[in-house]
Amino acid sequence: MTRTGAPGLARRAPKRGARREPRRLVSTAATRGGNARGRRFSF
Repeated sequence: MTRTGAPGLARRAPKRGARREPRRLVSTAATRGGNARGRRFSF
C-alpha cells in the first residue's frame, strides 16, 4: 500500500527533488490526517 503513495508523490513533484521531497510529504500527510493510508491514496 505504501508503494502506491511514494511513486505518486514522486510523479507529482519530480522537479522538487523526487528523492527528498516525497518522503517528507508522505510523513507530513500521515501526521496531518492520522489515516496515512487514506491520505496517501488521496494524493
